[in-house]
Amino acid sequence: MSNTLQNAEKKLRQGKLGDAHKLLTRVLRKEPKNPHALYLLGETLLLQDRLDEALINLRQAVSSGHAQPCWYVMCGVALERKGLYTDAEKSYKLAEMSGCADERMYYMLGKFYTNVSHDYTKAEIYYANLININPQAFVAYVGLSRLYILQARYEEAIQALDHCLTQGYETVEVYINLGHALSHQGRQDDALTCMKKAMEIDPGNLIAKQNYIVQLLYTYDDQSAIYSEVKTITQPLNKRTKKQYRGAAVTDRKSNTL
Repeated sequence: MSNTLQNAEKKLRQGKLGDAHKLLTRVLRKEPKNPHALYLLGETLLLQDRLDEALINLRQAVSSGHAQPCWYVMCGVALERKGLYTDAEKSYKLAEMSGCADERMYYMLGKFYTNVSHDYTKAEIYYANLININPQAFVAYVGLSRLYILQARYEEAIQALDHCLTQGYETVEVYINLGHALSHQGRQDDALTCMKKAMEIDPGNLIAKQNYIVQLLYTYDDQSAIYSEVKTITQPLNKRTKKQYRGAAVTDRKSNTL
């Protein structure tokens, strides 16, 4: 691998996507069919949400005859995001059959079988495999918690999420899923506490806010208390919306003078 390609991969792993893109474009100008550069560019574009371009490069990379087993994982991700679920599953399975042992593969297969195929047995196997490889892969426990909630296995979901929390892994997803599991058990006050914690971790997360507002309806009987809390939560958003609206109105008035 050339120094430029190594540097590009380093930038990609550091999240410096613009720098990685420039370096990879430079490599491909000289070597348009370089499979490693095509793959890395595809992954970079995927992380930039440039889905169609990413898929073109990833497909070229995996069909080059020099594909590394784990390249099929990112190709599967791109295909899944395009809604090409049959092709996505084939790509994930090709990664597995080719000998890929990347943690992302097990996670993506677990997620795929949970959300797309609804094959919960397979999903649980892949999440368990990921935990066997890396007991600190807390995303697998979060994935399992969602799987358990969908199967009404609420106590198992709580246990998986409690494990994350006792190990210091606190994320919005952990608290939202925990809130859902507790709510299904009728523990509405505890569920509300979890939803509020999720909102505190990421105040700008709209999903966390929506879940908190919904949980208020399950927890409080006092309509005025619900209204007051919802007003407090949505006030900053309403202010931003009004400001954007006023800005748009000013722009429209100015444009009319042209």
